Amino acid sequence: MLCSDHNREDRRRCVGWPMLSTLSQDIAECYRHAGDCAQKAKNEHDPDLRQDFLDLERRWVFLARSYEFAEQLESLQPRRKP
Repeated sequence: MLCSDHNREDRRRCVGWPMLSTLSQDIAECYRHAGDCAQKAKNEHDPDLRQDFLDLERRWVFLARSYEFAEQLESLQPRRKP
C-alpha cells in the first residue's frame, strides 16, 4: 500500500490506536520507497536519472517524516472511543 492510498476522509474516521497503526504502516512504506529510490540512484549511470531518483528518495523521506510528526501529534491527543 502506498502512502497516498489513504484519502483524507478515511484518515478523519480513524481515531486512537487504529490511526497510529495506519500511520506506522504508511511511514514504513514511505521509507521502503525511499530505499528503493536510493538503490536505483546508486545503480543509475545517467546523471539526470540518478538525480531524479535522489529527488524521489528525498520526497519519500519528507513524506515519512510528515507522517511521523502526525503520529507524534496523534499520540498527544486523548484517546476517544469509536
